[in-house]
This record gives sequence, structure tokens and C-alpha cells, in this order.
Amino acid sequence: MEKKSCDKCIRWICGALFAAFAFCWLCFFQGNYLYALVQGLFHHKDWAVSGWLHVVAPIVLTVLTILIEMPVARLFRFKDGLYACNYLPSAFLLGVVTCFDGLYCTHELSVPSFSVWIVSVTFSVALFFICRIVSAVPKSGYNVRPRILAGNLLIMSLLFCLTAYLGNTDENLHRSLMINRYVSRGQYEKALRVGMFEEEADCAVVNARLEAMLRLDASDPGSGIGEYLFNYPIYREDLALDYLHVCLGSTEYDSHSIQIAMAMISRNLQKADSLITPYIYKGQVPKYYMQLLALTGNSQAQSSFPQEYAAQKQILDSFTAQLESLSGKPEKYRANSTYIEYHNTYYWYYTFRRQ
Repeated sequence: MEKKSCDKCIRWICGALFAAFAFCWLCFFQGNYLYALVQGLFHHKDWAVSGWLHVVAPIVLTVLTILIEMPVARLFRFKDGLYACNYLPSAFLLGVVTCFDGLYCTHELSVPSFSVWIVSVTFSVALFFICRIVSAVPKSGYNVRPRILAGNLLIMSLLFCLTAYLGNTDENLHRSLMINRYVSRGQYEKALRVGMFEEEADCAVVNARLEAMLRLDASDPGSGIGEYLFNYPIYREDLALDYLHVCLGSTEYDSHSIQIAMAMISRNLQKADSLITPYIYKGQVPKYYMQLLALTGNSQAQSSFPQEYAAQKQILDSFTAQLESLSGKPEKYRANSTYIEYHNTYYWYYTFRRQ
């Protein structure tokens, strides 16, 4: 009777641990991934992108992975300290559901590399056979409860590692998915706060941010590109320009803002200056537009916005003075030395970013 009670307790502990891990993995670590997956499966239908569905989806998947344990337990009959091994197929399936990677700068998804599959399958098979061998070895009854609990916790930890290894943990992919999620809700400024202080990015992240900026510019020109563009690293300027060129053919965006962005990214100062000048007559010049005008020495901006122009010119003069103090140093050294203070200015981008 006591042994049955112990077995039941271990079974409940394993079930509770795996259920908690599965739900947290799906709802918190893979929440944006599931959001994109549901959108893709149901073709962006209104009910498919509602908030409640993305809470229900992790719950449903968690229940399914728990239910898989029942036939596995009856088939392989792992008991005592090896009971957690019954969750091996569930852990593998949980990793497979969330294993897709971003396919280089598109919204499509691709499966992990062949080596990831080989390692995951090899690990799963090895763990299964090791547990089968251990289960056949006679065991002493001394201090059995702590050993049973410790064995199950060890196996459960290995299963969690298997799921995490097979599942997607690409920070840039999840960042771009989070940005796209906010954009789909019309929360463009919130989208642009995602990863604002992170130095790493890829073209999917850059394109998602450009989308949010252009959406802002569509309703209020200058509030997107002019205020946010160089707050972040631009990965592969040529790919960013390709994305903007595609957007230029759409009526959803402000074409003038796109042309300014393309001119600034490609460092065409004269063209960008001529495109930004009309903002002077509108009575407001966004931050990065003013930085470019300070770089070109635009006299109209200086006379119309003396305080704003002087503030940006002061930053430019400080940046120039620091570069002069580093004259003779390698370009990479000069770029790194000025990065912390000036990396989110157009001056630093114009000076050091090269295609």
C-alpha cells in the first residue's frame, strides 16, 4: 500500500512538473511564435488573432503532451526512479512543435539543421535504452524514496534540455515576431520599443521595425522614420533598401518618408536634404532629419529652428572633436570608441557604416 502511494505521488509530481514546464515554454518563451503560427494557419482571420486564442493554444498543447504520457506509460512501463522517462515522447514533440527557425529575412519558417535532428534523435534513443537497462538492474530498498525522486528529477531535467535544444531559441526571430505582433495590433510605438537597447539584429528585425515606422508615417509623416530610424543597428543596408523599395510601390505607406529613408541609409546627403527641406515649412523637423540638416549645414533649418538646430549641431561638433582626438587610430578602433555615446545618431552611422 505504501509503495502504491509512493508511485502515485511520483506520478503526480512528474505530471505537475512537465505540465508547468510545457505551459511556461509555450505561453512565455514561445508566445510570439505561437501567435505567428496561429495567424499563418488561419490566414489572419480576426478570431484567430484575438488574445484569448493565444492563451488557449498553449493550454491545449500542454494537455495533449500530457495525454501522450498515458499510452507510453502502459507500453514501456517505466516505474519508480525512471517514471519521468514516460514523458520522453512528449518532450520531443514539444520541441518539434516549436522547432521552426526564421528563413532569412522572410516571413516563412524553416526546420532546424540536419545536425540538430541527429543530436536530438540520438539523445532520445540513448536516454530510452539507458533507462531500459537501468530498469532491469535489481535495486536495494535502502533510502528508496529520495533515490526515486532524485532519479525522476534528473530525467525530467534532461527532457527539458531536449525540448529547449530542439525548440527555437533564436532571440532575433522572437524579437521580430514580437514587433510584428504589436504592428498587427496597431501598437507601432510599442513595437519600436522592443529590443531598443539591444545591439544585435538581423534583417527580419530591421524590416519589422521599418514596417512599424512606415505605419507611423502613414498617419503622421516624420513621426516614424524621422524619430526612430537610427535608434537601432541596421543589418545589411542593401537588404533594408530592397525592403523599402518594395514598400515604395504600395499605397499603404507615405512614399515621401520612404524616399527620405532610402536617401539617408544610402548616404545621399544632397537628395535627403532636398526631401527633408519641406518639413521646415511645416513647422516641425524630426530628430534624425534635423541631424542630417546639421550635417549638410542647411541655413533654412538654422534660421527657422535655431534651438533645435543648435542642439543637433552641438552633438555633431562633439562627435567631430572626439574623432579628431582619435586621428591616426584604425577606423574600427575609432568606431568602437565613439559607439557607446554616438551609435544612435545619424553622424555615427554616416561616418562608419559601410555597405
